[in-house]
Amino acid sequence: MKAKDWVIVRVVLIVCLTVIVSTYAFEMKEAQNTFSNRKRVVFISPVANQGYWAQIANGITDAADANGLHAKFIGARESDASQQLSAIYDAISSRTDAIITVGIDNAEYETAFEKARDQGITVVLVDTDSDAGARNCYIGTDNFKAGGLAAEKIKEMDIQGSILLTGTERSNKTQAERRQGFITGIDGENLKCFTVQCSSKSVIHAREDLYNALIDRPETGAVFCMEGYTSRAFCQLKEEYPEKFGKIKGIVFDLNSETYEALGLKNIDGIVSQSPREMGRLAVQEVIAGFKKGNVSKKVLLTPELVEFSTDNMQGATEQEKVEWHIY
Repeated sequence: MKAKDWVIVRVVLIVCLTVIVSTYAFEMKEAQNTFSNRKRVVFISPVANQGYWAQIANGITDAADANGLHAKFIGARESDASQQLSAIYDAISSRTDAIITVGIDNAEYETAFEKARDQGITVVLVDTDSDAGARNCYIGTDNFKAGGLAAEKIKEMDIQGSILLTGTERSNKTQAERRQGFITGIDGENLKCFTVQCSSKSVIHAREDLYNALIDRPETGAVFCMEGYTSRAFCQLKEEYPEKFGKIKGIVFDLNSETYEALGLKNIDGIVSQSPREMGRLAVQEVIAGFKKGNVSKKVLLTPELVEFSTDNMQGATEQEKVEWHIY
């Protein structure tokens, strides 16, 4: 090949490489701009787990990915209201576009929500509402109906003794609604009901408190666990101490792999199931409504159901993706 031809070839190669590099750089810049322009949603959970709160996070991921939002998940190793409040203020300082979290009837929380909204941050509460109304929207379960479903199931059984209603000291508003629904539903059955509050720090702490409560009340014939920690604790106690608690009937809250396995083993008699994944999806939809129109629904309640043992329900109990939590 002549020297002149080599020069032409080299010029063509240089031009081609320049075009390729320029195109790649442009595409990378566009991708970075697209990412930086994506609206940011932060879910601040009371606990970073792969159970109930992870299912809500999965729903947030579903809706965020479908609508081009960037979602971040923050939670604590153990439930701590003060740490959760600090995480909310950190999210406000970071200028996030929306906060999804759990309500607590506390003046400090209301102040934080008001500050967020003053800065144009949409606040959506899931699972538990707050009374003061500083949030934009609440997505939760019809908890009165949930308690009524548990009562209807227990009325079908031949209960000998009293009924123990158990929950944790956290989320009293949600549990109070479930308790009210249960008491209303069980009215007229001539059954004594007692309420015991267990620790909200962890399942281990809740199990210890529930164990002591059942030992102190040997006349207990049935238990209604009004939230997740005591539900898992009761399932564990039934399996570990059949000689002590084997005859006690139980309705628990909520559907997951552990409670569903207990249902299959007949260690419990029913599961009141809410829809945490759908809760997360709807929360993002309300966030988007706030972005587009500046208005959102004030309250959305999902209908709970009493779960029976079936292949379809087994899939619902075990089907979820692992969440990458940032620990606060």
